[in-house]
Amino acid sequence: MKANILDIFIIVFISMIATSAATYLFFPKLSQKLITGEAEWREVTVDVIVSTPFILEKMTKGDKQVGADGRVFVELLSLETKYDNNEKVSIARFKVLAKSWRGSLQFGNYTLIPGETFEFTCDKYKLWGTIYAVNNNK
Repeated sequence: MKANILDIFIIVFISMIATSAATYLFFPKLSQKLITGEAEWREVTVDVIVSTPFILEKMTKGDKQVGADGRVFVELLSLETKYDNNEKVSIARFKVLAKSWRGSLQFGNYTLIPGETFEFTCDKYKLWGTIYAVNNNK
């Protein structure tokens, strides 16, 4: 007796349904993680240490990083200079549209936590800095 393609398709389809039902019934935590909704977008304020002083001349309040869809993902809010251990430190404050996903804030490939790298690109310059502080604006 030969099995035709329709019989094979039906067997595969039934086995897929049985596997998903078993996963849902016997592993509810795993199923809940797989079914959870998408990440939500949240505006946060990020303070970044500017390590290259010559770029400060090009930075102006209101500089924006715009995505391909025209949305503003990052905007420069302010520049300030602080003295930390008698050392001059320049800090740029950005408003960032970040993804809140499973308890962490993500911006592109970067996790927004102090000490991590932050990348800002606009039409005049590109800034790489170290995150100093993240203020979650709920």
